[in-house]
Amino acid sequence: MIWKGLGVLAGAAGIVMLGVVGLSWVVVNVVPDFGEGFAEADSNPDGSVDFVPSGIGGQLTVSGDREATMELGEGFIEGPGFVLVGAIGKLFFDSGPLSVATVYLEDLAFFPEPEDCELSPGQINEDLGLAAAHLECQELDDIRDNGSISVEGYIALPADMVIERDLPDLGGTVTVGDETWEIAEAYLLLGPEFNFGGEPEPLRLDMWTSDYERGLNFEMNRETESLTLLSVYAGGGESEPAPGSCSISTEFLVQVNPTDSIERLDFDCEAVDVPGAGTVTITGSVAFHKSSVGESDH
Repeated sequence: MIWKGLGVLAGAAGIVMLGVVGLSWVVVNVVPDFGEGFAEADSNPDGSVDFVPSGIGGQLTVSGDREATMELGEGFIEGPGFVLVGAIGKLFFDSGPLSVATVYLEDLAFFPEPEDCELSPGQINEDLGLAAAHLECQELDDIRDNGSISVEGYIALPADMVIERDLPDLGGTVTVGDETWEIAEAYLLLGPEFNFGGEPEPLRLDMWTSDYERGLNFEMNRETESLTLLSVYAGGGESEPAPGSCSISTEFLVQVNPTDSIERLDFDCEAVDVPGAGTVTITGSVAFHKSSVGESDH
């Protein structure tokens, strides 16, 4: 029953991470060159630019008491925020809704009100989970009254920070003999490989009903990304299906942001011993959240 406690904790963490995805990040450079996509941008008659972002970053023109070009890349921040970092400055963003929280330029610091900066969403890179946006901040005053600047240009951020999309619902239905389990959460965390006692830490996909009384635990092979049903929990007990008793397939649904995707797991298992239900068949179709920390999965 150990994995139940771990699964509850991991699942709860998964829900939290999905809710704040793009906010507190362990950085993963999926395609690190923002400039690649921007260089191929098409200019419109009004001077605006259409481009599909190839990486997190930005290019901003600074005018006013300071004149400069800020070229920004992906950065790391602890807590509820996101930062773009460059050689001469940083931009901190808040989410929900997206806004500019702080602008640092050399020795100047600016704390704009939400209405001081306008963010206009642009195109989406569906494959990488990125979205472009046009940013314009007018007449920002340094906190120490050392100057005033305006900022204008383009940025690319995790798509779920910039736009709202109609994402698939997580969870699904599992039929266990004559019972139907409504799966409320399903989460798979892909992290770096750690060895404890000479054995690599397994990757596990845990799925649970809302009361955490019934669930299934799958293990993923790191090399092939194939899944195996490891155990079934029900009625206060745990069982381990025989190897090869399940037919399992996964389908990619959507890239939410560079490190998080939603996929669907379909499985059909024969003659599984389930506590309280006996030897029964198990079938299911469940959409799960897949998150990569410290490595790219796409």
